Amino acid sequence: KQWYQRRVSITAGGASQELRREIRLREIKEYKCLSEGRSGNMRDAEQFDEISDALRCIGVPDTEIHEIYKIVSGVMAFGNVEFIDSGDTRGGSKVSPESSDWIEIAATCLSLEGDDLRHSLTSRLMQTKNLKKGTTYMVPLKKKEALH
Repeated sequence: KQWYQRRVSITAGGASQELRREIRLREIKEYKCLSEGRSGNMRDAEQFDEISDALRCIGVPDTEIHEIYKIVSGVMAFGNVEFIDSGDTRGGSKVSPESSDWIEIAATCLSLEGDDLRHSLTSRLMQTKNLKKGTTYMVPLKKKEALH
């Protein structure tokens, strides 16, 4: 976990302001999966460049490196999404209003629609099997299920 956190925080801390805007990257301290009181350090930019150069060295084009950073930004945003009970009779959950920005960041970075992402995080597809024809339907996830 610490290795992952360090590599991702280098990405977050070392990205240029232009790239940060493009991939909707926020300050490190805003990410629950990274922060724990950490803010960027002086070597983050240098190490970020080293990672980018290493990717180029093995033949990864700049456009794909950019996409990698977009995906990382989207995944980091997931760590800040919180769920609440939906309050409906089916006992499901929904994304908390405070998490709406994080959902939109994740959706944008992963080229998804925000509403589709919300729905997929709070429900699952069930399929019944019978000999002639199976039926599929969506089942709402409880808050605890949505977290996992």
